[in-house]
Amino acid sequence: MITAELLNMSDPFRQAADQLIDTFPCTVEPEILADYGLMLTEPQRQDVHWMMVVLWLYWVNCGLRVSVPKEPANEIERIISYRVEDFKKSHGGWAHDEDVHAMVERLHTQWDHITKSGNEPIAVLSHAVSVLEDRGTIKERERHQVLAFFLDYVAIEEIGSVLIAIEAQFAI
Repeated sequence: MITAELLNMSDPFRQAADQLIDTFPCTVEPEILADYGLMLTEPQRQDVHWMMVVLWLYWVNCGLRVSVPKEPANEIERIISYRVEDFKKSHGGWAHDEDVHAMVERLHTQWDHITKSGNEPIAVLSHAVSVLEDRGTIKERERHQVLAFFLDYVAIEEIGSVLIAIEAQFAI
């Protein structure tokens, strides 16, 4: 649901958000997971998709923080937040009932610590896989398949390319 406030936002912010939303992981098809040797139930698949969304939000927010001035970055993040909420509502929510915002904040804080310690993006993806294992979503023997899936489908490079274009648009 797009609010009147969102409709009144200036076009450059919406355009930037739209460019990033184009990299959004809309679904995780069972056939794709099967290509990685993963035969997950529907709730497991939804939880893997949810983690992809949390990872996507993390990389988008990190990129915006370092490449776009604060005011435009905040507006773009707000638009994206509305769009992700709309997506969640239109798809029946997430696979679990916990406080999604609190968990996202906690994971993002943990991932910030990982990246600020000089680790590569794969360390963040590995941590996300560990969270899925700790939650009981995947089994230990599925860790490598899920990590390979995340490496292929969490669009870190694509997000980075879009952010380069957005950075140029909002350069001071």
